[in-house]
Amino acid sequence: MKFLKIEITNFQKWKHLSIDFTDGVNCIIAPTDSGKSAIIRALCWVLFNKNYKNLRRKDKNNEVSASTSVKLTIEHENETFIVERYVDNKTSYYKFNDEVFKALNKKVPDKIQKLFSVSDINVQTQFDPPFLITSTSGDISKLINEMIGLEEMDAMEQQVNSEMKACLSEEKNLETTISSTQYDLSSFVLLSDFESDYNKASSLYQKIADNDQELRKIALNVSNIASINSTLSLIRTKTQEEECLHSIGAMLKSVQENKDQLDRLRKLTTILSQKEINIPDSSSLDEKYNKLKKISSTKNTIQKLVDHIAAINKDMKVCSDRLKLTEDALSEIKVCPTCGRAIEK
Repeated sequence: MKFLKIEITNFQKWKHLSIDFTDGVNCIIAPTDSGKSAIIRALCWVLFNKNYKNLRRKDKNNEVSASTSVKLTIEHENETFIVERYVDNKTSYYKFNDEVFKALNKKVPDKIQKLFSVSDINVQTQFDPPFLITSTSGDISKLINEMIGLEEMDAMEQQVNSEMKACLSEEKNLETTISSTQYDLSSFVLLSDFESDYNKASSLYQKIADNDQELRKIALNVSNIASINSTLSLIRTKTQEEECLHSIGAMLKSVQENKDQLDRLRKLTTILSQKEINIPDSSSLDEKYNKLKKISSTKNTIQKLVDHIAAINKDMKVCSDRLKLTEDALSEIKVCPTCGRAIEK
């Protein structure tokens, strides 16, 4: 850090003063009681926030100035900063570039204090005793320790020792945890074998599920086969009824022919009787007529049978269609539902 400039306004004897510092040693030479110490006090006011008596300037009428300020321009790490200490009847603050900090008692804001990095041992005022010559050995040791940062080193050493103790304690805890974990892991030695058995069981379960699904399909096909057998039995019965129907139809045709012949004979008998012509005995014809009469009485019943057989033929057509669908379904079965063998196409 390097001081570049100081500007003093209404501080003790100075109404306004501006000093530009140069590299190396800077000397302020002036007559007695001309304000040299006021410049040092103004500098200390900014650096340490010291509260001096009669800090604010008084004029010839002994009236206190409305405000007092000291601006210090410094250079730090090739950057320029302006720090201002200001006070009036209502406010008191530090100003760091454009940032304002309230001045509380004798405390310097941390941000500004870190920038200054100075203390009381860096300043020797006019009436201070010679530096270190009149100091006690304890004060000298304290100052030297402060100058070389021994207190900070001690604090750092204590912090390091404390952290080392914490690390050692944590290391012991971790060792205990590791031992406990290793002991717990010893009970899981057979875990790999269990995993292998679990994978085998999972594979078998999947095969069982697949077989169960296949068995469901087979059971459905068996049910379809039973239904088909029932349908075939019904078809056979209806086929026999149809053959009987054809036979009855032939009988009806013969009966109709006989009836027609009987009618012709009756007409001929009537004609011959009117002409008083003797005709042979017709008892055999009467027997045939009676038979034909009985057969005619069953004609309506036979006709109903014909209608019923027609309905049966219609049902047979539906059953035939169902049989075709079932045969198509059976053609997709790869395993016999009774013996379990593969079915060759």
